Order: sequence, then structure tokens, then C-alpha cells
Amino acid sequence: AIVSHMPSGLVTFDRGGLVFLGNLSAQNILEAGDLKGLNIFQILPELREPTMERRDIVWKKSPEESKILQISVASVYSPVIEGELYIAQIEDLTPLRKLEYSVRQNEKMAAIGGLAAGIAHEIRNPLASISGSVELLSQTTTNDDDRKLMKIILKEISRLNNLITEFLDYSSPEKPPTDPVDMVSLVKEVLDGLKLDAKLRQDILLKINLPEKAVVLGRRDKLKQAFLNIVINAYQAMESISRP
Repeated sequence: AIVSHMPSGLVTFDRGGLVFLGNLSAQNILEAGDLKGLNIFQILPELREPTMERRDIVWKKSPEESKILQISVASVYSPVIEGELYIAQIEDLTPLRKLEYSVRQNEKMAAIGGLAAGIAHEIRNPLASISGSVELLSQTTTNDDDRKLMKIILKEISRLNNLITEFLDYSSPEKPPTDPVDMVSLVKEVLDGLKLDAKLRQDILLKINLPEKAVVLGRRDKLKQAFLNIVINAYQAMESISRP
């Protein structure tokens, strides 16, 4: 009963591969029924070369399905069969190897994120120098076209700086929010701000149904930006609707 229910797969066979015993774990790992009487070499050809050392193999049940198995084989003389009896211990390492691969990928992505953050900082430094130089030039030039071009350059530099800031915020580990935010006052603040936005339709009727208070833990600035984007998108989605 112990051998039958042990978590490791256990298979005993003779030199020709004839199986005498295959416990439940071996049946589950090899996705087979009763192994007794079968030839293990047909299921696991790697067992034709028994070795005392543990080794990992890629076992393919079909072209689409494969498992990573760890196998070790020992042998004893059996007077019953009057020859060598081989005992194979089989472990299914597929979940463990997948977890190890996932950890390595996460470590690789973390390293890439650190490298990218360093590059972003290096980009920001020359941008600051370019911005300062352009601002000095704009103070000395009297040509309107040159001033217009310099404003465009400064605007694009500012946009690049904002992109770098967003990237650095995204790549840095985010801590769980601990600040209480009243969502009701935040939503009202967003809607009040939209009333002053001349770019949006002012003939939209807003029906507001909010509780007195709704407090959550979050980051007020990010939540405000999220709600602002949602409401602006709603306004813009109604642009094609005819006005009354």
C-alpha cells in the first residue's frame, strides 16, 4: 500500500523491459493504466540505458504534449526472476521547471526595466541642456519665425520629459496606496472642471446620483485622471449625435 500510494513514480522491470510493478504515481505521470506486463522501453526508451545518476529527460507522449521527468534507476539481483531487477524512480518536474522559467523571465524583465530606467535618466539630462539653450536663444532672437520654431522645440522637449516621467513611474515598483480618497468629492471636482472646458459640448445634461461619501484607499491624482479620461471619452463619443 505504501509503494502504491507514494508520491514518486516507481517502476520495476527486467533487462528486457518487462514491467513487474508500476505504482499509481507512475501511472499518473506516464498517463497510462496498469503498467504490469507492458514493456517500459516502449513508453520510456531512455530506460534502456539504466544509470545510478539522476537525469532529466523530455518525455513526449505526443508531438503536442511533453513533460520534464527526472529519472534514477537502481538494480538488485532477484532470485525470483534469476536475474537483475531494475527499479526506476520517476518524478514529474514539469510544474517546477515552468516555475523556474517564470522566475528567470521575471528576473530578466526586472533587469531590462532597470537598464531602461537608467537610459531614460541619461536621455533626460541632455534634454534639459537643449531646453535651456533654446530658451536662451529665444530671448536673443527677434525673428518671429525663429521664435515660433523654438516654441515648437520647447513643447516637444516638454512632451518627451513627460513621457520619460510616465515611463519611470511605470517601471518603478508601486507601493499599495494608503491615502483615503473621497470618490464623491473627486467626481464632483472632475465634473466642475469639465464645465469650464470650451472644447467640450456644453449642451449635455448631466444627471448626478452620488452617495454622501465613498472613501477608498488610492492615489487621488491618478484616480482623478482616470475619471477625467472616462468622462471626456463619453463627451467625445456624443460628438456625432445631433444637437437639439
